[in-house]
Amino acid sequence: MSFAPVYDDRSRALILGTWPSPKSREMAFYYGHPQNRFWPLLAALAGEKTPASIPEKKALGLRHGLALW
Repeated sequence: MSFAPVYDDRSRALILGTWPSPKSREMAFYYGHPQNRFWPLLAALAGEKTPASIPEKKALGLRHGLALW
């Protein structure tokens, strides 16, 4: 099981995950379990608010040149 990659022409680094958790599969997006610290950590490193929705999560990564797969 894999999700579509998230990237654009400004992506410069790839964050490559392993098999998604059941919660991530349920949400159909990366690092979806509420206890997963990925999104809060990424937001803190970027100096931004933790994203709540999938579109906000995609935008956060893309703003900072990150691709997810």
